[in-house]
Amino acid sequence: MKSKSNDSIVDRMPNISCFSISDAQTGKCSYPSQLPAFSVSLDCNGVYSQWSEWARHFSKIFLLLLLLGIQIFPGTAAIADTAAEKKRATIDSIFYSIPDFKSADALKAAYICQKIDSSYYVGYLIEAYHLDVRASDEAGLRKVIPYYLKAREIFEQHAASVLEVSNYGALSEDDQARTIQRQRDYRNIQASLIQHYGNLEMPDSAYAVIMQLRKKNLSFDTLPFGRLGWLYYRQRIFTPEKYSFLKNTVNENLNYALSFRDSVYRKYERNNPQLKQQFEPYIYDWMNENLIEFDLLTVNNVTAIVHSYNMQTDSAMHYWHSLDKNDPVVTGNIGFWKCSLGELDSAEFYFEQALEAEDEDEISLSSENLSLSVCHISAANIDEALEVIDDEIAKKGYSFGYGWHNLGLARAYGYAGLLQKSADHLEKAINFDEIHYNTSSREDQYRFLSYLLLLLLVERQQSLNKFEDTRYWTKVSYWQDMVSMMLTKYTALFYLVNALANNPERDIVFYHLSAIESSITFDELWPIIENFSAKFFLNRFTRLLESDPRLRIRKYYRYFIGKLLMKSGKNEEAYQMLYNAFSDDYWDEEREKLLSARLHEACAMAARELDWERELHYHLKQLYEIYPQLVPFSPLKMAFHLEFEDSQNIEPLETLRGKLDAFKIDWLDLDDEDFPTVKLSVATSDTSQVLAYQVLLPKKEDGFITGSLALDTKDLAKKLVYRLFSIQP
Repeated sequence: MKSKSNDSIVDRMPNISCFSISDAQTGKCSYPSQLPAFSVSLDCNGVYSQWSEWARHFSKIFLLLLLLGIQIFPGTAAIADTAAEKKRATIDSIFYSIPDFKSADALKAAYICQKIDSSYYVGYLIEAYHLDVRASDEAGLRKVIPYYLKAREIFEQHAASVLEVSNYGALSEDDQARTIQRQRDYRNIQASLIQHYGNLEMPDSAYAVIMQLRKKNLSFDTLPFGRLGWLYYRQRIFTPEKYSFLKNTVNENLNYALSFRDSVYRKYERNNPQLKQQFEPYIYDWMNENLIEFDLLTVNNVTAIVHSYNMQTDSAMHYWHSLDKNDPVVTGNIGFWKCSLGELDSAEFYFEQALEAEDEDEISLSSENLSLSVCHISAANIDEALEVIDDEIAKKGYSFGYGWHNLGLARAYGYAGLLQKSADHLEKAINFDEIHYNTSSREDQYRFLSYLLLLLLVERQQSLNKFEDTRYWTKVSYWQDMVSMMLTKYTALFYLVNALANNPERDIVFYHLSAIESSITFDELWPIIENFSAKFFLNRFTRLLESDPRLRIRKYYRYFIGKLLMKSGKNEEAYQMLYNAFSDDYWDEEREKLLSARLHEACAMAARELDWERELHYHLKQLYEIYPQLVPFSPLKMAFHLEFEDSQNIEPLETLRGKLDAFKIDWLDLDDEDFPTVKLSVATSDTSQVLAYQVLLPKKEDGFITGSLALDTKDLAKKLVYRLFSIQP
């Protein structure tokens, strides 16, 4: 989940500042909308959409700067006779004219402003913004903090008196604008420090800054309450022993996070009528849109997240619906919530909306891509699952979220059956020092998923060793590799079991399947809990089947109950529980193929233990049709009919046939119609021979899987077999 207030440094103020609170962090500049005669249009990168615009608007920009110098601080002689005020008016004009904080020109402007007046905070603030928008790793974030601290120090030394102003009605229009501008700048300095301390896992420092800002008690400012709510939510699993400001339990931290919404609205209801009366209308309208309402949305976003976390679906829905659906942060969070409800079609819609609305200059890799990839995996669309993450990495590169995205690729390649690629990306993630940037994700969740994917990787490799050679146990190399794999497996499992047992939110996040803050899927949870007491989890999931308000998730509980009954030796009862899940009223057959495949796999395993041959064949065939990539890793043994079509050269096919017997596959006679048919033929071209293959499903004429391989391909039999399961190594 994302914090609504994390994506801002500077905000937009017509006739006062050309900087947007959401734009400055991306280096973007939006000029005042209330200067129609001299307004200019900049694209999202802070440069003109066409270079020819520079020549056409040059004179207008020059006049705009003059207007800013005159209208904001009209004629320095009129409002300030001192040389210092003249210098500061000049610095402000430079500040407002910077179109792109990422540029070298912005840094030059910072040095010029510092040289003009080293006692004025703006020059140091420009430098902080410049470094901030360029930061893309931990070192960058740490580097920028001293510059914000310097800007704050200068502000408090030479401009602190402006923070004491609360009777804005006694000021002239221009003094109102100047006062609110500088109060806003101080607020943004503190907000940026809070954000970076949070991203760097320094919540005590973030808390100290929040409380410092709260003591200033700016009339329009309720940001501290929203930030406190987010801080308590993000650190909910910890206690005062870890961070002194926290409460003693997860529930206490969550309840305290919710309490700040009342504080925000009390202050709003108390101060807002006075502010509206005191300020000039255009200044109040800007404040209301960019500061006051923004803070209200921030705290409502946190409130919605907490209710979603607590499975309070009605309350969560109320707050999500109250938020701006055009905001990409809100839209993405709604997608996460919809995912937790099992409404995968809606989740995909909101994820795509969030990604489409995202600022193109955003440097962090979007977490919506990861969840969208999981949705594609659930729908058996592996290519799409890989593509959505690959595209994001190609677009943004080695930045915040790079580690998470490599974990996402490791997961997707695992389902694609490409274990070496899965291992490569897992290694990248493990060796990457991830910054959990502007999200509620934590380092413990990152490491948990890393170890879990490592466990799954080893288990899949063990399954493939047995799949590729039914006489695996006779090979020395198998036993040599087994020692290393078992050590890795049990090291990972030991970590996971202990991490789960010691996690204070395990009940709500892990046992409530598909919980909003869970970093793992239902399919990834089973390898962990099967190592715990079957009786304990059987009781837990049976209760959750009846009590969980998320109706679309109940069939997932039935899957786990059925698997646990099988583990307890109750195969007939297990089969009935698993089979009944197919009658659930809330199936999304297009998007829940992974669950459907796992249910058929489990039904087939139960039927095998019960010697129910017809049911075994039916469910095995369904497993193959729905999610063929899973079959080579399954304890079940797949069966195919093998048919050689008319061929000019039958000898290569006969040689190939002998090699196919090594795999864990039953090659059947054609009189059994329960299983797919594999048709092979050899075609000779002018330069080479090609092996054509086709898989036909029973009673269906169209090819389920088709393709070809060069007959001289290395490890031809192995590659052919994997192609039959839509795996292309």
